[in-house]
Amino acid sequence: MRTISNIILTIVISLLSLMSFARNILWNDEISIWKDVIHKSPMKARGYNNLGVWGYYPAGRYEEAIQSYYSTVRLNPDFIEAYINLSSVYAIQRRMDDAEQVLRTSLDINPNYALTYNNLANIYYETGRIDTAVEHYQNAIRLKPDFPEAHNNLGLAYASKGRTDDAIREFQKAIELMPDYENAHRNLKSILIRQEQ
Repeated sequence: MRTISNIILTIVISLLSLMSFARNILWNDEISIWKDVIHKSPMKARGYNNLGVWGYYPAGRYEEAIQSYYSTVRLNPDFIEAYINLSSVYAIQRRMDDAEQVLRTSLDINPNYALTYNNLANIYYETGRIDTAVEHYQNAIRLKPDFPEAHNNLGLAYASKGRTDDAIREFQKAIELMPDYENAHRNLKSILIRQEQ
């Protein structure tokens, strides 16, 4: 009886090992993983979004990432993160009008999402609309006061307007919220050095 149990156990372990090996071959990279997820659950938006985020985007395959995000919002028009991800790809491609439009659509769906305001403000900042950027950074902070990136970005916008004291305050707040935030430390140091000159 013991011999039969050992044989069965050996067969089960062998089968599981073989299945594991087959899965590892199939899932050799992030793109394969998420394509497999989509194949198994084609009507679930998250797989498409993750294919863009973890597969195509890091591989620099931006047009395919864009298509993944559009597939996401077709399946789930309220999937805010997909709009944000889509706008990020457009911004990298310097397609600022497209990025802005996608983020505006996101705000129409959910006007209380701080990251959307922050990213839209980044677009305004990059395109020289500093006053509008300031307003949107402030909206992001109003919605999420503990948002260090928004404080840092608002500090940059204030600095570009010559509002040094306001910029310093925002950089300090960003550091208070995230003590190891290198960009905020660098920005604060830079503005303090300029202030001393």
